[in-house]
Amino acid sequence: VAISAELNRNPFDVLEAESELVAGYLTEYSGMKYGVFMLAEFTNTIVAGAIFAVLFLQGWQWAVLSPLGSQVGFLGFLDTGVVRQIESHFWFLFKVGLFAFAATWVRATLPRLRIDQILSLAWKVLFPLSLLNVLVLAVEVIVWPEPSVGDLAIMAAINWPVAGAAFFVAARLVSLGTRAPGLGVGAAAGVR
Repeated sequence: VAISAELNRNPFDVLEAESELVAGYLTEYSGMKYGVFMLAEFTNTIVAGAIFAVLFLQGWQWAVLSPLGSQVGFLGFLDTGVVRQIESHFWFLFKVGLFAFAATWVRATLPRLRIDQILSLAWKVLFPLSLLNVLVLAVEVIVWPEPSVGDLAIMAAINWPVAGAAFFVAARLVSLGTRAPGLGVGAAAGVR
């Protein structure tokens, strides 16, 4: 969500959304200038994907079984230094490409939100979820200062249901807050 906001992509492109319809910086560029501008925006997506791959997807290591991958190698019998270099580049570029695909998919499928909807999402959903995350994490760090593998499994068994329940409650709160008061189907259709 933070990367999407930093890249000014859906649903956080409100600054450009209204202005691109009739005015703004996109109407001033055409041809190569427009192409270079769009290339720079897509390059931002690739750089964000590289940062995401390094920080959250083990960077250039094999995504599924990194200990086995370092012993056997992705290509098995061709386990030389050159093959390991090619393999690490392949996995890194694959993860960056996967992020770029997901970012493009999200941009193509999500509708553009109004500013009040984005603020409602931020204050009613994301901020309380982040506070709940900090609270649960603080309790887990106090209970397990140096967690073992079993402790991490217990933390996951705690975190996933808490996250699911929090998203369910947040979705219910947002859906209840978006309905217009006093308007039913008949009233909206003009039937009294």
